[in-house]
Amino acid sequence: MQENMIELLKSISGLTWIGIIIVSILILLAISAPYITPYTPVEQNLFNQHQPPSMSHPLGTDFFGRDILTRVLYGLRLSLTLGVIVVSINAVIGVILGVVGGYFGGWLDEIIMRITDIFLAFPTLLFALAIMAVLGQGFRGLIIAMTLKGWTTFARLSRSEVLAVKNLDYISSAHSMGASSLRIILSHVLPNIASVIFVYASLAIATPILGEAALSFLGLGVPPPTPSLGRLLAEERAHMLRAWWAVVSPGMVIMLAVLGFNLIGDGLRDILDPKVNV
Repeated sequence: MQENMIELLKSISGLTWIGIIIVSILILLAISAPYITPYTPVEQNLFNQHQPPSMSHPLGTDFFGRDILTRVLYGLRLSLTLGVIVVSINAVIGVILGVVGGYFGGWLDEIIMRITDIFLAFPTLLFALAIMAVLGQGFRGLIIAMTLKGWTTFARLSRSEVLAVKNLDYISSAHSMGASSLRIILSHVLPNIASVIFVYASLAIATPILGEAALSFLGLGVPPPTPSLGRLLAEERAHMLRAWWAVVSPGMVIMLAVLGFNLIGDGLRDILDPKVNV
């Protein structure tokens, strides 16, 4: 067991380690947000309007004199929480539908795939904008907007993986021994497609982070004064030339979060998906 763990660690590339370090630091910063700065994310001080980075405000202040570091950390917390929740829900829904359709086939598979195609026909951002326009601003609305369509990729991916394994010899042997379909799916099918699903899930976390930033930038994310990385960009874009730090900070955090998860996903794909190196 110890030797296998050592071999696994050795197989992790340098870029993957960079992604792990970036994501780990961002998660620690988000968790520790209340203890890192002495300010609250909604605390205003108009006398400190657009102060440049200093010892008291490491990332400066915004138009309302609020500490940007505090707002960025709380916005990061919201983005990471949203990403994990959305991807978890999408994975559960998509994998269940994809496995059921791929394993049983026939009319059930046809219905599931045609519903999937209908959702895939809508542009992702426009679909989310329409949902948020109906539901209004809020964290729950963001989750619904990003899960109503986000499960489709998981469904198609898991279906294709099930089609590749369901006719293999060990599945046929389980059938001949009288194993139920549920037991075969849980004991044989899911363990063999789990690595592919896990790799895609690690890559997919970046999508809700970008989606939330885009919707909040357009004014359809969480309502103010709740800090959001996209809202921070939207609020300070008019002051970009004289207070560049107010725009650069949230933009860099979004970029690092997306980069970190993408590097981890690429590394996991190289390690867990044997077809990549075939």
